[in-house]
Amino acid sequence: MLREKIFSDLRRVLHLIWLLVGGGSILFFTGLFVLGKIHRAAPAETLINWRTVWLLLTPVVMVFAGVYISGRYGRCPFCRQHLSTHYPIRRTCSRCGRDVRLYQ
Repeated sequence: MLREKIFSDLRRVLHLIWLLVGGGSILFFTGLFVLGKIHRAAPAETLINWRTVWLLLTPVVMVFAGVYISGRYGRCPFCRQHLSTHYPIRRTCSRCGRDVRLYQ
């Protein structure tokens, strides 16, 4: 029971990483697209200023939070190797071979 809970927690962390990094980058490029569509005649270097930076601040914070969580919690608890974020999630570390579900 405890092993499956830890494995589901790892899966939840990896989903959160994908959500933050992927969602943040989608929001970032959507914000740039919206700024470009609203101000068609303005030069590109004048689009980002103190009035429009709030559109891009939230996605940047999301991406940095996803990278931080990936570095902090997306690692093997034994050898500190980054765990794969590809699916299905492996139950063992690819470097040390230990079962990541046994970590408490």
